[in-house]
Amino acid sequence: RVAATCVGWWRMVYGSGFFRECLRDAELRDSLDLHESHHIYFHVPVIMFRQVTDLRLSSTEITNKHLLQIVKTVPWLENLEIANCQQLNQSTIFNARTNLSEFVRIDISHTNFSVLAIACLCSCSELQQIIMHGIELTPEELLFLSSTFERISSGELMLETGNTNGGELELVSAVGLFS
Repeated sequence: RVAATCVGWWRMVYGSGFFRECLRDAELRDSLDLHESHHIYFHVPVIMFRQVTDLRLSSTEITNKHLLQIVKTVPWLENLEIANCQQLNQSTIFNARTNLSEFVRIDISHTNFSVLAIACLCSCSELQQIIMHGIELTPEELLFLSSTFERISSGELMLETGNTNGGELELVSAVGLFS
């Protein structure tokens, strides 16, 4: 009975054209929100990502291989959310670096990335904000980032740690580090 229900559901989703219509709709948009969709991203043809500038993949089970494939397909991606994607490791950031030239904002909260991946992201010339809640950096690591990357100390690039200081969200910049 359960198997029949599942087969009926898949026929409805794939057979009726509903899923294809949703994908066609997504192709026309510059934003694609697949967060918390587990493996659904895997069923979206890569061509559907080509026009996307804002991609939300947080809390999915995306792999390093698939994220690299998507990033290579979408050269003008400006916003990427990969928070809570536990399948990813920081080598993906290093390998994708050459394809991140248009990035303005990235959310890597609650991932296993270290200061090295964050430093790699800091070298992206257009990046303005890195959201990294749940990633613990020592004061020495924060000092390393701000002294190595002028854009952080000048305030052009903000690192949002998610730590609160007196109830306000902490943004790491020259003011946040040295006040």
